[in-house]
Amino acid sequence: AVYLVRHPETRQRFAMKKINKQNLILRNQIQQAFVERDILTFAENPFVVSMFCSFETRRHLCMVMEYVE
Repeated sequence: AVYLVRHPETRQRFAMKKINKQNLILRNQIQQAFVERDILTFAENPFVVSMFCSFETRRHLCMVMEYVE
């Protein structure tokens, strides 16, 4: 799922993709998640959103990306 989130101080909007880690394991998609992270982080293309950070919780992998209207 992708959520619209805001930075608490700057109020800047971001898109946060939240992926269930158990689903990644069951579907054998762990490597694809790392590839997606790398592409979003390093691609310099106006048609690809930028990723600002990624982090994990106990159950989820989260990727915070540029929000595009």
